[in-house]
Amino acid sequence: MRNFFLGLSLLAGTAVHAQAVTEIGQLNDEFDQPLRSSWQWAHEKEGFPTKLDRFELKDGILHFQPGQSGWFNDGKAPFLYQTVNGDFDVRMRVKATGLNGGLANTQWSLGGLMVRAPRWQVKDPLEPKSESWLFVNTGVADKLGQQVVESKYTLHSKSNLKLRNAKTGWVELRMVRVGFVFISMYRFDGEQSWTLQDRYYIQDWPMQLQVGINGYTGDKPDMLLQVDYIRFKKPTVSFGPTRFEKPSDRYDYWYKNVSENNLADYSLSNEAVLKLLGD
Repeated sequence: MRNFFLGLSLLAGTAVHAQAVTEIGQLNDEFDQPLRSSWQWAHEKEGFPTKLDRFELKDGILHFQPGQSGWFNDGKAPFLYQTVNGDFDVRMRVKATGLNGGLANTQWSLGGLMVRAPRWQVKDPLEPKSESWLFVNTGVADKLGQQVVESKYTLHSKSNLKLRNAKTGWVELRMVRVGFVFISMYRFDGEQSWTLQDRYYIQDWPMQLQVGINGYTGDKPDMLLQVDYIRFKKPTVSFGPTRFEKPSDRYDYWYKNVSENNLADYSLSNEAVLKLLGD
């Protein structure tokens, strides 16, 4: 019963309408123009120290260079985001290197696509146990000389991560939200199929989330994330109403997702999930 009331209370506290199909595309950015006002820096919005060494838009590429920092447990790093309501399918093409263009020479130098729960009720920007987010990143982790794809999920500032060896070069990172299910995947340039990295079932996140670009590096900063574009659309599959036009729609959304949304069930194969989500 606790989850039932928690789910309803979270839905009641969010925006009345999820973004319509025609609206979510307005969040797309090819980075060939100055940043729109919909983009926000987390450190500016929340008041924690900036850890960004350089940020530049040049020739249609966003250059994102973090200083020493880290998204882990209570730790924070640079994060540039837009606010997204409801279900989404977002992909971002990135390239993570060291400052010299090759592999980073500092451990834990990664960047990529991040989804974060807003900290609406947290007044102290450094309050412990207040971070909840997930991401799919690429770069160098604990082993120098090895590029990886990293996925990390943090709930109330307790982080869990997974590393998989990967190629260097440009890669498209993708995150899909369908109700309470979040699915991360990636596809390197030249590949036709997506690789599913992780599936999460997170019932206690609100409808409104922060979605955008993160990056971090170690004590000898050596990380540059180049971002070609970020593109949004609505997922090809949904459970329950996509717009809350009457009070019962909130319950219907909650109930449909807890009773029918099987995208995080491992009885459903990765191949089946990818087929449902499409390209």
